Amino acid sequence: LTTSMSLSRRLSSYLVVLSIVATIMAIRTVTSCCTTVSRRKITSPILGYRTQKWSPPCVKAVIFETEDGPVCSHWREEWVFQKVKELDVRMNSLSSLQYSNAWYVAGREIRVQYQS
Repeated sequence: LTTSMSLSRRLSSYLVVLSIVATIMAIRTVTSCCTTVSRRKITSPILGYRTQKWSPPCVKAVIFETEDGPVCSHWREEWVFQKVKELDVRMNSLSSLQYSNAWYVAGREIRVQYQS
């Protein structure tokens, strides 16, 4: 009888720990999107962007990847439109160019030296 009680307690403890871990994982999943946006212009260098659709609790946003990390910006701000257009033009012009010894990452040239 004591063995089955001990086993029952262990299982209960494991289930409690498992439910806590599952809750933490669910919270991380929910908060990995933009739930608020900023209307301020970004001052740190912008490396790229992606868009996020509205799906509660996530809000519609343009997420700029900066050297300081992602920034959630309001999709209706004029400066956001201009920056997205600028980044699209830059990426389209870079993708149409071909270099034998250079790679472009986030708009920056990286030279590759080959050893013979």
